[in-house]
Amino acid sequence: MTEHAKLSDRIAAETGENVFKCYQCQKCTVGCPVADEMDVKPNRVLRLLQYGRDDAVLRSKTIWICAQCQTCVTRCPHNIDLPRMMDVAKQEAVRRHIPSPLPMVPIFNDAGSRQIRMLGRMYELGLIGELKLRGFLAGERALDPLKDEIWMGMRLFAAGKLSPIPEIVRPSKPQPSVGAEPKPKRIGYFPGCSLHATGIEYNLSTHGVAKRLGLELAEPKGWLCCGSSPAHATDHLLATRLPIHNLGLISQQGDAEATM
Repeated sequence: MTEHAKLSDRIAAETGENVFKCYQCQKCTVGCPVADEMDVKPNRVLRLLQYGRDDAVLRSKTIWICAQCQTCVTRCPHNIDLPRMMDVAKQEAVRRHIPSPLPMVPIFNDAGSRQIRMLGRMYELGLIGELKLRGFLAGERALDPLKDEIWMGMRLFAAGKLSPIPEIVRPSKPQPSVGAEPKPKRIGYFPGCSLHATGIEYNLSTHGVAKRLGLELAEPKGWLCCGSSPAHATDHLLATRLPIHNLGLISQQGDAEATM
């Protein structure tokens, strides 16, 4: 792939997605929950890519606003994965040193992906602190709502949703199964970083439902962050490697002591 390759070619090479499959039915735009905040609507992003107007895409707010909710993929008659294209566009904008019109988004992606590499999981308090500091240094009004956010943080601490100390997890290599018989009604369970922190209610409710169903949820030891949006926005290899590692751990557990 040459340095000045068209963005549509780079997208095809990295994701296998073909921008020319779009025939402008606009279902992606109609269903997008954040389309009103975009300066270039989702269907127009695809049209610009088809015409080779890469600069208009790379300088848009749209690629940074995309919430990666996959609604557009679900609605698309051709199952075009536009969020994956948005990820490639973000990475290409960074590679070409094109500044984002929304500086806090790349700051978040950079901070989040660094945390994942360093700690293995997201550290929400540290992430918030870095966002505030770097946003302030970048000239953003990141400190304006700080008083309200400190009050909210205190409530999260009181509810056990925000840990002052990061949880450091070093990746362990999944070991091959030794042929032990799986235990009935015990299944592998990957909670993800948020379910151990600000999304703890989902973790509690999942365990509660499983208990009523007679299931035991077995959390794999040493699981890593799934990558979340920061990894997908900055490094496709990292975003792929992390869930594969977790699947390996759960596969090992499934063979040895759990059912999948």
